[in-house]
Amino acid sequence: MFDYLKIHADTVQLVLQPGERAVALLNVTYVAGEELVGPQHDVVDFDVVNGLTVTKWERASERLLLGTSLSARPGDAAPSLVSALGQGAPALILTTGRLLLVDEFQSDKARVVWGVPHAAVGAIRHVPQWNQRGRIGIVFRDGSWVRLVAGFVFAGKARRFVAAWEQFSRS
Repeated sequence: MFDYLKIHADTVQLVLQPGERAVALLNVTYVAGEELVGPQHDVVDFDVVNGLTVTKWERASERLLLGTSLSARPGDAAPSLVSALGQGAPALILTTGRLLLVDEFQSDKARVVWGVPHAAVGAIRHVPQWNQRGRIGIVFRDGSWVRLVAGFVFAGKARRFVAAWEQFSRS
């Protein structure tokens, strides 16, 4: 098993504040499934180009195939994390004081694009889906939550990140 904190120690140091220490690192991506943001309206529509559209059926198929990936109100922490993900393979870093999302992680241009103090995070859990074994769920104290994928086939990295959160959040 590789220790990615040791492998990328120089890059991690670029994004830490003085006195802060990195505890765990996880490369993540967002796979949009059913997103519960704002009011849900059930619409049945038909047009010649797109055919029949039934939003209730579309949400059910998203939930079946990809699970529910986001639940929030505008302005909550979870949507801000999703919008910060952007392109590429950002890293989620758990530090002694914050949860960070770092863009361009595997270069000397690494920068924090999103971050919250531990107090804003209620829980981090391993929540596998049949086709996303390495999926984690981050629950924020504002009531919002998001699910990020760290592996489609293997769950080991996600489990280790969650274990680091649980161990660190208890102390």
